[in-house]
Amino acid sequence: MKKKVLFVVDERQMGGVSAVLEDLLHLLDHEKFDVDVLVLHDRGDRLQNLPANVRVFFGTPFFRAIDCSLKGALHNGDLGLLVHKLRLIFLMKTGRIAKKIMKERRKLLNSSYDVEVAFKDGFCALFSGYGDTPIKLHWLHSSYRYDDPTAHYTSLFETVLPRFTKIVAVSHQVERQFQEIYHLENKTVVIAPPIDVTKIKQEMAEEPSCELTNTCLQMAAVGRLHPLKGFDRLLDVIALMKREGLMEQVQVHIFGDGEEREQLRQQCKALGLEQEVIWEGACVNVAANLKCFDLLLMPSYAESFGLVMLEAFLCGVPVLATRTAGSEMLMTDDRYGCLCENSREGFANGLRRILRQPALLTKWKAGLKNYQYDHAAIMKQIESLLNGECV
Repeated sequence: MKKKVLFVVDERQMGGVSAVLEDLLHLLDHEKFDVDVLVLHDRGDRLQNLPANVRVFFGTPFFRAIDCSLKGALHNGDLGLLVHKLRLIFLMKTGRIAKKIMKERRKLLNSSYDVEVAFKDGFCALFSGYGDTPIKLHWLHSSYRYDDPTAHYTSLFETVLPRFTKIVAVSHQVERQFQEIYHLENKTVVIAPPIDVTKIKQEMAEEPSCELTNTCLQMAAVGRLHPLKGFDRLLDVIALMKREGLMEQVQVHIFGDGEEREQLRQQCKALGLEQEVIWEGACVNVAANLKCFDLLLMPSYAESFGLVMLEAFLCGVPVLATRTAGSEMLMTDDRYGCLCENSREGFANGLRRILRQPALLTKWKAGLKNYQYDHAAIMKQIESLLNGECV
């Protein structure tokens, strides 16, 4: 008998969580599991290329405000959205959200499930935690010390999180930061994301969307243009390298879109980096473009896993990254690149070292020729959890 499994996410915008869920569902043994995906708010365009037997459905109008901040609702000028957000905040602050979620679940869920997975931090945990599915799992993707999605409602989550059968952290640092707040060591396990290596290698065979100059040292930075990704300090460091005369015949291509787009482009112009920095916009096929570059730059303030770092390694591209939960999990030594102090000065020192010693890139690329990522072992752990077995 197949296990009936429900995965719950808040939205389906471009991002690491959606990408990991897509890979997980493609790698899952569908002879053993019958899978539905509930997207609480139908915003974004990911999760469209799932296996044909995976059903995707969407939440009620009540959930349209869950992935929007109060500031965002005000900025949007959407009165209806603002009212929804204020009501949601009231329900969460007063604890009445439990009854509301149970009411909305009755509207949404026409069948029962053996396993329910809150696949994103924050509200998804409330939705699944207040449900009556026998096995409840919760995935942690956030660096709780720097970007805690439960920060304003800690007491509420202290009540809900113990209701889960298991809580899965995507890295050891994410798990440690989570325990600093919630102390649920007996329920938590660390399982790295199950990235579909075969799919990435197929994407590498596709044509890149960017045009590169062969005479230049080509570097890439990939990610949402979001404050945590550190693109502001990346631009500052590039400007510093330019003043030191190290950016001749060097270009940095930035792939991504997001809330800081205009601010970052203005910063780039103010720093006089129009020749050194090329804005590529959002990138659907990361691997097809990454394979063309000499180095990936990751100046993040926080990364729970660092999916793009793994993609770079599989493409044979070394990485310069700040020390975060994700980068320290994927790069434990200097075989594949360089980890630097998580600061503007630390990133500048790392980039300066590479620009002055480009032979390092040749060494790191050689180390990446035999890079392996064992997603089969990871999927074995995940399928054990879905079967109700302890990991």
